Amino acid sequence: MDETGIALEALWSLVLCHVVDWILKLVRGKMLVVKWANRMAVSLAFEVAVDSAEGVGGYTDSRL
Repeated sequence: MDETGIALEALWSLVLCHVVDWILKLVRGKMLVVKWANRMAVSLAFEVAVDSAEGVGGYTDSRL
């Protein structure tokens, strides 16, 4: 293989590595967004459950 072929192969490998890295970062970012959204949904569901258990106006415990 001559020098031009080696240079083109090295350039192609570099481009391919960058594309794979970009795709992995994109997927990882989406996974983080999904995890964050799931946490927010669980947190909101917990708050709604607590509010319904306490009553809308606040604590139902008469000692407070």
